[in-house]
Amino acid sequence: MLADAPFLTFWLFNYFFHSSILILARIWFIHFLILVLARKVVQFNRYYSNVMNQFLIIIRGAPASGKTTIAKKIRDFKNKIVWLKVDNFKDFFSNKVTKEEQKFVDECALATLDYLLSKGFSVVMEKIFYNSFIIPRAIEVANKRGVSTKVFQIICPLAVLQERDRTRPGIKEGCRKPLGDKAIERIYKHLIETFYPGAIKLDTHKLSLDDCVNLVSKSVLGYNSSGWKKIRT
Repeated sequence: MLADAPFLTFWLFNYFFHSSILILARIWFIHFLILVLARKVVQFNRYYSNVMNQFLIIIRGAPASGKTTIAKKIRDFKNKIVWLKVDNFKDFFSNKVTKEEQKFVDECALATLDYLLSKGFSVVMEKIFYNSFIIPRAIEVANKRGVSTKVFQIICPLAVLQERDRTRPGIKEGCRKPLGDKAIERIYKHLIETFYPGAIKLDTHKLSLDDCVNLVSKSVLGYNSSGWKKIRT
């Protein structure tokens, strides 16, 4: 019996040593899994919160209707809201864009929209949208990223649009030329005849700028324009 004592002691030591190592390994593995899962939960919550807060606003309207002014008013970099003016891409191609070139203008805008949404920005996209085919494509881009969309179409009396066209900033200074009454009338009639289905009306003649921004805010967020500052909190 005494001769077996060293062997028994070694066996017991070896058994408990390996058992302790196994228990510690299991504890470490469980701790590792908890850390990984916790990190995934944090990442998911951030992604979900970001997607839920993101939105795409599309504003369609005639020249001088106020769509650019409204978009600029909503723009807020601190709250990750950016303004996407589709016509800014026209200068990439020529001084006077043709129908063929316009397709590339729209494609550039859609690619930019997708990039901005991928970076967590909400986007206010505005254009005359004479041909509205780009609107459902923009909505599709947003839907693929789980971003909600609202479409607004500005309505304003023709005579008011024509007067605004003649008195827009830069006209008197010679920095820009008015489009002219006939061009404004042609665009105005076309937009009325092709009113985008489901679009929310914005009357920039009856409503002030702040009222229009409040209407957009309530439609998108459920509260007035003071809520833009609360989007990312």
